Amino acid sequence: AAGAPRDVVRVVVESAAEFRALLSLLSRLDGQRLEGQALAAWAAGRLQLDAAVVSDVLHIAHDVDGSGVDAGRLFPAYLAAIEQLARHIDEWPDR
Repeated sequence: AAGAPRDVVRVVVESAAEFRALLSLLSRLDGQRLEGQALAAWAAGRLQLDAAVVSDVLHIAHDVDGSGVDAGRLFPAYLAAIEQLARHIDEWPDR
C-alpha cells in the first residue's frame, strides 16, 4: 500500500475475511467452533490478541460498509495483531 491511505484501507478490508477464516480454523484446532464475539474473546484469551482489534476486523469481514470501523485507523493495530498471530502459529504445538 506504500502508505497511501486508500490502499491501506483496501488491504484491511480485503484481508478481513481471511483473518476471520484463519481464526476460525485455529479455534477448531483448539476444539472450539466459534464465531463473532465469541471468536474475538477466544482470540484474546488463547492467542493474546487485542480483543477490540479482532472484533473490529470481524465486523469489517461481516459487513464492510455497515461496520462503522475506520479501517485506515485500525491498520497499525491490525498489523500488530497479525504479527502476534504469526508468532503464535509458529509456536502452536508448544502453546
